[in-house]
Amino acid sequence: MDEVKRNEIISFAIKKLTHLIDPETGKIKPIPFKQSELMKSLGLENKSTLTALSDKQIQQFINAALEDADCWDLFLDFIEDDWNAETGVPHLVAGFCIDFTLGRIQKPKKKKTTNSRDFVFLMLAEVISRTFKINFSRANDVKGKVTFTALDAIAKACREIENFQDALQFSGLSRLRTQNQNIAYLVDNMLKKYGYYTKRAFKNTQ
Repeated sequence: MDEVKRNEIISFAIKKLTHLIDPETGKIKPIPFKQSELMKSLGLENKSTLTALSDKQIQQFINAALEDADCWDLFLDFIEDDWNAETGVPHLVAGFCIDFTLGRIQKPKKKKTTNSRDFVFLMLAEVISRTFKINFSRANDVKGKVTFTALDAIAKACREIENFQDALQFSGLSRLRTQNQNIAYLVDNMLKKYGYYTKRAFKNTQ
């Protein structure tokens, strides 16, 4: 691969990553995985009020709120939108509000994870691999002649983005798929959804 093509791929990676970095923290902007999963499971995109949910669904919502800060914020948004002095809110929601007022429950702390970073890196590597028709990782090269892959492009981009606190070297990037199977599963499903999935042997991308 010539230098011009290589720089084009690195520039592509820099552009995509820079857009996803929080300028205040220097880290990848957090992705609310649990909130998205909850919204999908309860169909919240199509339900504007808590009264549209069954008691079982409301309890599921409350349980998620007690475990995840993003789900907590979402639940409070629903309560605020639903609040009516005359009709009130469903009894389970009222119980939640009382427990909060009495200090029995509180908003869970944000969990420090690398899930967002790992998802972005894996997804970007897949996109680069398919867009520019290059190997995902050097491990894909049976003959050992490939020296520049999608993961190499991301590793190079990480070094060129100033004050990027989530940067990883190639050695760290190459282990992401095996070290975070849940995120790898999300990436694979996203690829299938948008028609990018191929039968490439993912086990060889370590």
